[in-house]
Amino acid sequence: RRIFLHFEGVDSAFRAWVNGMPVGY
Repeated sequence: RRIFLHFEGVDSAFRAWVNGMPVGY
């Protein structure tokens, strides 16, 4: 769920997650 929060707040975090790495904290 944290990923969703980051995605809504930061697109970069979502993009990093798409790559397959938990980056964006």
